[in-house]
Amino acid sequence: MQLKQLNWWRISLVILIILGIYLRFTNLDGKVYWVDEVKTSLRSAGYTESMLIEETPLATVLNLSFLQNYQQLDAATSFWQSIKTIASSEHSPLYYILTRCSMDIFGSSINLTRGVATVISLFSLPAIYWLSLEIFSSILIAETSLGLVAISPFHIIYAQEAREYSLLTVMIILMSAVFLWAMRRPTPASWLTYSGTVALGLYAHPLAGLVSLGHGIYALFTQRWRLNTVVLIYSLYAGLGLILFIPWILVFIFNDDHMGEWVLEDLPLRLLLQRWLINIVGSVYDLQIGYANRLFDVKNFQDIQLSLTQPWVYLLLLILALIAYSFYFLYRQGTEQQWWFIVTLIGATGLALVVPDLVSGGQRSTIGRYAIACHLGVDLALAYCLGTYLKFAVNFNRKNLWKIIFVATFIISIFSSLMMHNATTWWNKYSSYYNQEVADIINQSEQPLVVGDVARIARTLSLSHHLEPETKFIFFNEQTALKIPETYTEIYVFRPLQSLLDSLQAQNYQVAVRHEKGKLWQVKAVNRTQ
Repeated sequence: MQLKQLNWWRISLVILIILGIYLRFTNLDGKVYWVDEVKTSLRSAGYTESMLIEETPLATVLNLSFLQNYQQLDAATSFWQSIKTIASSEHSPLYYILTRCSMDIFGSSINLTRGVATVISLFSLPAIYWLSLEIFSSILIAETSLGLVAISPFHIIYAQEAREYSLLTVMIILMSAVFLWAMRRPTPASWLTYSGTVALGLYAHPLAGLVSLGHGIYALFTQRWRLNTVVLIYSLYAGLGLILFIPWILVFIFNDDHMGEWVLEDLPLRLLLQRWLINIVGSVYDLQIGYANRLFDVKNFQDIQLSLTQPWVYLLLLILALIAYSFYFLYRQGTEQQWWFIVTLIGATGLALVVPDLVSGGQRSTIGRYAIACHLGVDLALAYCLGTYLKFAVNFNRKNLWKIIFVATFIISIFSSLMMHNATTWWNKYSSYYNQEVADIINQSEQPLVVGDVARIARTLSLSHHLEPETKFIFFNEQTALKIPETYTEIYVFRPLQSLLDSLQAQNYQVAVRHEKGKLWQVKAVNRTQ
């Protein structure tokens, strides 16, 4: 690679890293704080959703501050209380413990809870550089990997979400880099380090276990599928990491709070394929920029059918072709070890998500955050292809073509990330996608009253982050007599169960839909003559 070209790339890489850091750390509080993030604040502050439901007075008008108190760490809440509430969820504890400790020092704002994830995400940048070096032994390819992850819209999305997925990203990369280092320099210290990363990975998220399983398959491949000393050493130290996770395995066993039922909902095969396609290209190109409404809506999936009449679909197909060619190029030009490592990195997680969906039904494989290892595998394969062509292409025309592809790939990623950065909501907000639009409607009222089901109070708590302080709330359950104070003329009903709507109609309230997709109704009038 010529010195002038190398200097051009290094300067560009620095700019990409700076831009990636800027996009991670800015506008943290300007996006919808969706229901899962609300649960992060809830647990880290020492509360559970059940506690919130039990402590909420029914049929009583409440201030917004009542709800927001459950998002703040109380000075009287002990660290042990937070640990108990974290243990009551289906999640690994490490991210939530880090958030709890940060709340002690810096407070409980959205900037803080998301900022913990953002700071953690920065460690993915040197980590992906190290992993790429371990796989490819090329500084240029490692730099390309670094640039792709720095500006990737997918990785920036989860760097700004108050959940454990940026931590899982870092741990997947570190586990993989340490594993390859231990395979290359097998010493007790290197393998013990691997055990530590496996344990930390599991304490970040159980999906890290699938990544370690992929390492075992790769170790078997390197030994020509023989159970020899190398494979046994891997098994011993990976097992040690699992043993260190046993205390939390027991928590999972005795915990009633398991994965949401929504991931088990069946989807048509066509929709599964469509979502897989969207996820595959997600590290480079975020489809949300071509779609005005919420992606991944099970009930309205017909609204997002891909059509060649939509210009952005051609771009999606071009990127898919580039990614497919990158894997082909890696298979033909890379070593068997490089190919198998990336295939096992993707395959262990990918198959564990896809096979159950195809056999027993569900949509696990369509959830991008579950497939972080797969996204990283795509990043590495793409970096190998782009970096190799940039450095070794001999034919002048071909080299210029790959320069254009190289630059275009980063420009598309930057464009996607900038669009996402300036938006108040994005596809990763799922059921809370329309909360800002709903809040804008309610905030137009001078003294609004929001009616809700206490069983769905976490969703109302999510909405409350975007409402004006004077907003009032009243909650009911199926056993509570429905009675709304007559002093409020602007009454909204947010995400009600059907039983609440039926009760309103039975008591002669005239209810009209205000925002269908955001699940907002408004009480228009009360017919007192009946």
